[in-house]
Amino acid sequence: MIKLPFLLILSKILLIWGLLFNAAWFSFFEISAVGI
Repeated sequence: MIKLPFLLILSKILLIWGLLFNAAWFSFFEISAVGI
């Protein structure tokens, strides 16, 4: 019963970190592509 909310919060944190990582990687790829 205690693990369920913890897993829900953990999944939300992982989702947010995944979106931030994808955004940072995409912006880095755009800058490198423009540099070329």
